Amino acid sequence: MPNETWRSLFLRAAQGDRDAFASLYDALSAQIYGLCVDRLGAAADPAFERIWTELWAEAARFADEPGRVKRRIVEIIDEHAVPQASPAADIIESLSPALGGSTAAPA
Repeated sequence: MPNETWRSLFLRAAQGDRDAFASLYDALSAQIYGLCVDRLGAAADPAFERIWTELWAEAARFADEPGRVKRRIVEIIDEHAVPQASPAADIIESLSPALGGSTAAPA
């Protein structure tokens, strides 16, 4: 999905548009849940729920920078992660095709 489409969906979600948020969820949920399961195993559900709760609550701040969404998802997963989990850069790399934009890891 082009970055402008993501921006539009996040802006609409920030205004309370549940259909826009549902579109984001439909486009990203399987991939994000897969990342949570890969990284957290049986403990994936709390991280997955927290990601979507935060994406809804903070949609406006994510509209202007798709990379911010990727970084925040990684941070949430990392907060729930076990020490032997894969590096955050791998997660960012796997989210990049879905969210568009650079695959560079956060500084």
